[in-house]
Amino acid sequence: MNKLIIYVALLAWSSVGIYAQVAEHSFLDVFYRMSFKKDTTQQVTTDDLMTLRIGKRTSIFFSNTSYTIDSLLTSPDGQSLQMDIISNGSKKYGKRIVSYTVLKDFGKNEIEFTDNVGGDHYRYTEAIPELRWQIASDKKEIGDFQCQKATCTFRGRRYEAWFTTDLPINNGPWKFQGLPGLIVEVYDANREYAFVYVGHKQSDSPICSLPHKYITTDRLKYQKAYRNFIKDPVAYIAAVSGMTITLSDSKKKDMAKRQLKYDLIERE
Repeated sequence: MNKLIIYVALLAWSSVGIYAQVAEHSFLDVFYRMSFKKDTTQQVTTDDLMTLRIGKRTSIFFSNTSYTIDSLLTSPDGQSLQMDIISNGSKKYGKRIVSYTVLKDFGKNEIEFTDNVGGDHYRYTEAIPELRWQIASDKKEIGDFQCQKATCTFRGRRYEAWFTTDLPINNGPWKFQGLPGLIVEVYDANREYAFVYVGHKQSDSPICSLPHKYITTDRLKYQKAYRNFIKDPVAYIAAVSGMTITLSDSKKKDMAKRQLKYDLIERE
């Protein structure tokens, strides 16, 4: 099942030219451990190592593993690597957990969000959200940083964030920003989603989304497609690829019992 999903996703890469529009080069990479609950009825979390690549006007937030695999696929040897990634992906290249990217363009006041949903590559843009932070007096140390607490409500979740003016950068993981220092830790009230700082380094890397044939859409339509994929990935992939997928009787029973227990980070 997992290899089928990966294979269909890779098919979308084979006809794409190797190019990417570079917004600018970064000066800092900040690393976060993102953890989230795939099943909200249990306490088991899934995590991924993410990078926030920051430039003067733009930034991009992505999964290290997904970005590495996608970069290989867009290299001159990309097509020859496809079957190797399908066969040995998680052992050799790492397991894909998070596939989205968030590119913030502060000059345009715009976010470009992209994601791979069952082989379909979605892209939407929106204005950088105005997060109405309430800055508290609480302080604590995170790593080598002196941090201060802030809270806000955003699209159905209540968040607690910790930012540091030691790095006076108006940015943070995912879509978070709007504080007088870098957000180094942020999580929702139920701890279903958390982003925790693990390190940073100087950088001079290009800030760009990797090339795909995107389906341009809006945020709500993307979320609808993603929910449909979660509910029945086999039916979704069959519809996307035009393939007929035959399941064993036991797999059919498992799919019939499947329920949506995964709560999207944006509820509204």
